[in-house]
Amino acid sequence: MPNEVYGIINLDVSTKVGSESNDLGILEANYKLNDMRIVNVELKFEDLNGKLHNVKVHNWNIDWEAYFGEDE
Repeated sequence: MPNEVYGIINLDVSTKVGSESNDLGILEANYKLNDMRIVNVELKFEDLNGKLHNVKVHNWNIDWEAYFGEDE
């Protein structure tokens, strides 16, 4: 088994929703992405040379905020 290095990455994320209202959009996002439905989270990073690096996420929590629409 290869060695692993652990660290913390802070990200701001977004997801597309079909709802037209902010409250329903947050509800939809919580339904699609919550710890009861998602079993594995991996991130893929592309460096300046085009090489891809995969990162496995061990602990995660999403707190959806009230931003909605194109203009944040």
